[in-house]
Amino acid sequence: MKIKINRGFTLIELVVVIVILGILAVTAAPKFLNLQKDARISTLKATKGALETAIQLVKAKAEINLIAPENCKSFNGTNNDNETAGCIKINGHEVLVYSNTHYPDLVFGNNPSKNNKVVNNLKSILSIDAYPRKSQKYQEDMSPTGSGFLVYGSLDHDVYIMPNVKDAYKNILNCRIQYNGTLEKPITLITKGC
Repeated sequence: MKIKINRGFTLIELVVVIVILGILAVTAAPKFLNLQKDARISTLKATKGALETAIQLVKAKAEINLIAPENCKSFNGTNNDNETAGCIKINGHEVLVYSNTHYPDLVFGNNPSKNNKVVNNLKSILSIDAYPRKSQKYQEDMSPTGSGFLVYGSLDHDVYIMPNVKDAYKNILNCRIQYNGTLEKPITLITKGC
């Protein structure tokens, strides 16, 4: 008489393996969920580095080839506190520069109501996929693809550059690059809300 030997797993062994895999998944999930935060921070850091390089190039060009404010089409005719030194042409686009730093005036003469102009100024000095802020609700401003950056200017010369994500997160203002060309250190990276 031959004895039949089973070569498989028992139900108990399968249940134990499934439980162990479940425990591993629960402990590993938070690490994988945090990858989006790390990706946003890395993207902002890389963009900050590119922006730093771009504004230094603009500054160098402004010190060599500055056009007087009255000859700049984008100059609005008012020069509060002599903030505008003039403009330079970059890729066929006129960019105003501040007199004290020679950094680019991305807010377009202290007029943030025209966020399309802010985005155009930014795109002229930096190859960036950016969208202008249109409303007070960030969810309405996000691009349908969830790619690129959301950009807008403020009355105090600040430009905010934030990751553009499909599902807007609560702390979007705490995950941004803040640029102010009137300051000696014009770029601030804020990542606590990413």
